[in-house]
Amino acid sequence: MPIYTFIDNDLLNTAILPDDPDRFISYTTKTTSSLQAGPKNTQFIPSVNDEHNILEGEINWKEETFSIAGLATRCDELRSKPDGVKDSTREWHWIGKKYWVKYHDNIWRARVGSAHANAEATFTLRKSRLLSQSDPATIDFIPGVSSRDRLFLLLVFVFCETKRQERKEKAALALAAGTHRVEVPGIKRGLIRK
Repeated sequence: MPIYTFIDNDLLNTAILPDDPDRFISYTTKTTSSLQAGPKNTQFIPSVNDEHNILEGEINWKEETFSIAGLATRCDELRSKPDGVKDSTREWHWIGKKYWVKYHDNIWRARVGSAHANAEATFTLRKSRLLSQSDPATIDFIPGVSSRDRLFLLLVFVFCETKRQERKEKAALALAAGTHRVEVPGIKRGLIRK
């Protein structure tokens, strides 16, 4: 089971290293941004350990597109909310597969086919500790996930977690400003009064 570790706290600017670098490609995320608009583009730059299996990825935050191996697709075309699902689960479509992606308790899971299938990939967020070493963010893939699918799921997890953090920050700012409705995965929906 390949495990990828995010070396730094900042998912948008870090090395993402596999537990077996001789068999799996490592990546570095590099993000351009501006103070007013936030992140513009996040590149997933692969290591050069296999010239025939190199895939580059990119998230364009303004256009909300994913690019893999130079092919750009809008997130709206890749992502949908499944019928009858009332929680944060989203369905991501990728080369004939349907990944059900859901966040719960600091863990993102991607399941193929349905919300009840075994997880093909699990993204565990960083666990910060004050008095001991923090646990870095990691992604565990089941054996047999192709390099193209691994890169796609890396993009999905980084995209989803970055958007979740943005919603969480906006909710905190709105809470400080007064009354508003909160819609943040992991936080119960409802009216909050200051």
